[in-house]
Amino acid sequence: MQRQIVRLTRQELYEKMWSRPAISLAAEFGISGRGLGKICSRFEIPVSPRGYWAKLAAGKRVTRSPLPTIKSDVPSEILIQPSPEGPEAALPEQIRAEVTAVLENRDQIQVPETLRNPHPIVKRWLEQKRERRKVDQLSGRRSEPPLDVTERRKLRILSAIFSEIEKLGHAVKETGDEVYFEIGAQRLDYKVSEHYKQVQIQLSDEERRRSWNPAIATRTDLEATGELCFEITTYISEPIRKRWRDGKRKKLEEQLGDLVAGLIKAAAIRKEWERVRAEEERQRQELERQRMEQERLRRIDAARWRHLCELATLSRQASIVRIFLDELEERAKRTLGEHELSAETRDWFSWARNRADAADPAFKSAAAIVSENSALHEWSYRDR
Repeated sequence: MQRQIVRLTRQELYEKMWSRPAISLAAEFGISGRGLGKICSRFEIPVSPRGYWAKLAAGKRVTRSPLPTIKSDVPSEILIQPSPEGPEAALPEQIRAEVTAVLENRDQIQVPETLRNPHPIVKRWLEQKRERRKVDQLSGRRSEPPLDVTERRKLRILSAIFSEIEKLGHAVKETGDEVYFEIGAQRLDYKVSEHYKQVQIQLSDEERRRSWNPAIATRTDLEATGELCFEITTYISEPIRKRWRDGKRKKLEEQLGDLVAGLIKAAAIRKEWERVRAEEERQRQELERQRMEQERLRRIDAARWRHLCELATLSRQASIVRIFLDELEERAKRTLGEHELSAETRDWFSWARNRADAADPAFKSAAAIVSENSALHEWSYRDR
């Protein structure tokens, strides 16, 4: 159901903003958290700082920022227009509650500073890498390089995500070399990659001499930035957020609450998509079954009608034969006399009439014809 426009005074919105987390208040208004933040900024309403609600829940002392005197000419009434309902509006109440809880406690998701006690999967990855390096060293092969700063950061972030997902009652599973999330019986694949940028590298004098065009002074190459991006790679039919990356204002570590909430929403939306697809497939199969049944009945009806026409044709032919025999016999009698017909001729006329009667379906009982006609099936004439 479409939410109504919310009308509040500046003081009323201020009181609401400091009575509960902004994310749950935004959900009540039917807008995004960023949209609510822009409204507060426009009307110069202070908002709770990062970590405020976690400290309050832990019983620590917190301070509410006072509502300042309005500095600019702004309307006396604040109108909050709900956003058009998207795929998230169709999420079950239980999922919306879980997402809201995750977002309200986003400050409690901490990325470990080291890899001393990582998630079991990350720990196994590290052990496998150490084992490979050891085997390479013993065999004299060139071993793979140790983890650099970005790779270790990637593993620390994944360790935090895996732990948080399992803490919420979901699962992180492995199949061979693949690791994926299982949320609400839905598999979600992912990838974490480092962002690269194009750079222009100055060519040395030697490189320019060897080049096919000495006038070219630079070449294009890719350079690692150290910036990480987490992406859900499983297909999601609806246009929801599926990528989180390092930004100028927030590192990926500070977006894990949104990321985990996004995983939960993606799984729920995919589950609904699969349900709709299954229902569409069931309806398609039912329509196909009905079409095939109608075609079967049409074939049976056509077979029974063809059989009936054949019986009528046989009966008509038998009648024509009998008329012909009567005329033939009458001419023979007029020519030779009734008593001059030979025994062989009389026997032939007798046989011909008996054969016509035997071939005439009209001489069968109605019950026999109905039974024969009703026994036909859709392949009766194709089998012949």
